[in-house]
Amino acid sequence: MWGRRVVAALQPHQASLCTNTAHPMRCCTRMASQRQKIQQKVRRHNKGVASGSWHAVTLCRGGLVLAGCRLPARASLDEPAPPSSLHAAALDVLHEPDPFAKATMTAAYHRQWFAGDIPATWAPGDDTDGRAPPDRPGRSDLVRIVDPADVPRRRKGLNDASARAVLLHSLCHIESWAVDLSWDAIARFGAREDMPRGFFDDFCRMAADEARHFLLLVEALERNGAVYGDYPAHDGLWDNAMDTKDDLLLRLAVEHAVHEARGLDVLPGAIRRFRKVPGAEGVTCADMLEGVIYPEEITHCAAGVRWFRYLHRRRGYEDAGETLEEADEETACQSTFHDIVRKHFHGLLKPPFNHVARAEAGMPQDWYLPVASKGRPTQRTKTGFANGEQRC
Repeated sequence: MWGRRVVAALQPHQASLCTNTAHPMRCCTRMASQRQKIQQKVRRHNKGVASGSWHAVTLCRGGLVLAGCRLPARASLDEPAPPSSLHAAALDVLHEPDPFAKATMTAAYHRQWFAGDIPATWAPGDDTDGRAPPDRPGRSDLVRIVDPADVPRRRKGLNDASARAVLLHSLCHIESWAVDLSWDAIARFGAREDMPRGFFDDFCRMAADEARHFLLLVEALERNGAVYGDYPAHDGLWDNAMDTKDDLLLRLAVEHAVHEARGLDVLPGAIRRFRKVPGAEGVTCADMLEGVIYPEEITHCAAGVRWFRYLHRRRGYEDAGETLEEADEETACQSTFHDIVRKHFHGLLKPPFNHVARAEAGMPQDWYLPVASKGRPTQRTKTGFANGEQRC
């Protein structure tokens, strides 16, 4: 009820701030005195709310955000009813076009799943309404999608708020797609591959983490004078994932052991850049990346590598009734990963590598050095990623 009362009190202010009826989420008048009053109420409310709870509120230039969901005039604040299965929950999120609603639904379904309110990983009839995993998830026109070459270039120095905003916006977009990719793994592969409960647990948890990262980055973006949608972006991360839509082993290798592992390589550099920014904002952003996002991304990469090993073992040896010594099994697994990278990733892996974080994620150097290039690239790949721009 806390959240309902506060939102009810704040909605009149939200309405008065919005001057563009065609695009109320993107075009709002920034009236300082009203905004200050709203921020004070939001801060008082959030002191009584546990981090990540359903009724946490934040203020964005486009209006209020309730657990990440921007509130229209007649928005329902009720948590969605538990679906029949986690597979159905994944389809709900994938078909939802609003990125903030995706984050809200993800938080709710994560809580329901681990509370036991969602009864099954998959249920008969989940796909009978025609909602198969989409080749392209629902996406609003909030962010203008452009060719990778037309995406704003990130500047090395972050002393200027606009430079920080460009970087934060890019990270927001990556995390928004990471939410969809986590649910897509459940909806596209969970039942098809007859994966165990632990797979569903890991990817549901991963989706919730990515949704929370998205919201944290949106807040940071707001503090630096921009909103999600202010800059164009490319969808290379999802386009690349569709190259692996027919095989979970390929998906785990490319999206987690390549792209997500690359995020572990580049995040420390972003943290160092924020720490060089004078004032509190640089410290706040660096602390968020270093204390929350970076360690959780290590667990995501670890989950992908762990399930790659599991699926490789099940397909290659257990199904054939064979057994191998542990060392031989690991060698075979690494060899398969190398083959996948050479066939399904555009180019070799790019150093420098974060050996410590990769090892923590279960990737010793024998996994990636044999398929690594010797130098640093100077241009973007055909998937739209430049060095240091992979999933994080």
